[in-house]
Amino acid sequence: MKLSHAIILIALLTGQYASLANASTSANVICQFDRSTMIKQKLKKAQECINNGNFSGAKNYLNGVLKLDPNNAKAKELLAVCNNGGKPVTSPRSNSSSSNTNNSTRSNSTSSAISVSKNELSFSAYGGTETITVSSRSTWSISVNTNSWGHLTKSGNTLTLKVDANSSTTSRTDYFKLKSGSQEIRVNITQAGSQYNSSPYLNVSKTALFFASDGGQESITISSNNTWKISTNTNSWGHLKQEGNTLTLSVDANYTGSQRTDYFVLSAGGIEKRINITQSQTYAKNGMSMSGTTRAYVDNAKALSYLTTSIKGWNKCRLGAITENGAGVVVYGVNGYSTTGNLNSFFVSKIKELNNQKETFKSLAATNYGYYCIVYGRNGWYGYVPERLKTILSQYNSNKEDIYCVSIAENGDYVVISDKHLDASNTTDMSNLKKASEKYGHVKYACVTNRGLVVVCERGVFYSNIPTNLEVALKSITFRPDKVVFTDSGTYLITNENESYNYNM
Repeated sequence: MKLSHAIILIALLTGQYASLANASTSANVICQFDRSTMIKQKLKKAQECINNGNFSGAKNYLNGVLKLDPNNAKAKELLAVCNNGGKPVTSPRSNSSSSNTNNSTRSNSTSSAISVSKNELSFSAYGGTETITVSSRSTWSISVNTNSWGHLTKSGNTLTLKVDANSSTTSRTDYFKLKSGSQEIRVNITQAGSQYNSSPYLNVSKTALFFASDGGQESITISSNNTWKISTNTNSWGHLKQEGNTLTLSVDANYTGSQRTDYFVLSAGGIEKRINITQSQTYAKNGMSMSGTTRAYVDNAKALSYLTTSIKGWNKCRLGAITENGAGVVVYGVNGYSTTGNLNSFFVSKIKELNNQKETFKSLAATNYGYYCIVYGRNGWYGYVPERLKTILSQYNSNKEDIYCVSIAENGDYVVISDKHLDASNTTDMSNLKKASEKYGHVKYACVTNRGLVVVCERGVFYSNIPTNLEVALKSITFRPDKVVFTDSGTYLITNENESYNYNM
């Protein structure tokens, strides 16, 4: 009897042990299953955040994955994408490029239906403005707008965002979206929080305002930790209007026959800020006829101090090319030159080669996004240019025409002038070239941007939609200009063949 009881007891214990072992194995499987599922879910959520531009949210999910699986390659890859602003991270590789006397290769892809010059915009607590360039193969629109503290303005392919001052000590974020066809692109906005400071401060977005002879209006933004006021007002031809922290100055047309200046003063907490006003006269001081249209502008171009230092050292300048991102080249004499370090390497190499060959530079053009062109000798040219412009230049060269200048805008618009032809990439610029020729005679030089055009002719200068400060400069200089280059942000270089110059760089 005792033996049978023992056998039964052993059988029961063995069965219980097997059940416990099976339960343990099942628990391990469940645990492993939950961990794997959790990693997959977190990776999926992280990818969704990246697609929506929420990189901080994506990082939270990815860090959670790495806690569960420190060697997870996908998590590390996506984390690198977040740290690179949403762009894929690729290993560096060497690019081989070939060039000939007419063209050099460019690696930028044009497959996207819509792209922007910047997709991350940052502002201080004081607010301010940022401008981006939109490139699209078809009509584009703002599909998602900003919050109330952001204000978007569209002008052609340029989009300007104005951000109010942030009175909170907490930073804030926002975004807007642009759409072209079925493709949508997101631009992120960040603004710092204000820092408490017991000392009073008064900041203004501009301290100098320029107006054309026919008048107009300009706005500035004021930020202060004290109540501010207009302590000194303008003369009767200026009219100030305050709306919150924005102050708008309207100026009457100038019929005095001379350039006029004025100012107003703002004060807060014992601090004063003076804002100077300049309005051009109806005629140019040098006696040259000038006419056209102007516009207010946002001065957000990078300084070209290296070039201005070179010009001051030479005390002369014959021509140049400038961009808003601080790239450019200036020339004196037959072929002496100075360049910034951020120009296209093919462009700089060709300038050096032509300099060594003692060729005379006649025209230079450069853009932030890769286009450039050198016109030299009678009709020689070299550069990376839009295809139709390449065809035109090759034809002019074959016909032995005297090529005067080539100008290329950031968006790929262009004008080209020869002794026999005027040509432009769009009907508006072409119409303005013809107007200039009919009004002031033989066209010698032209400069085109995304928004404006200047045409220098034998008897005068015609301009369309240029920054107001450029018109003031053109009407204030005492020499007759032969060449004018400018940007939409108000930087400019005015020169002539005697190497007189005037610039804002």
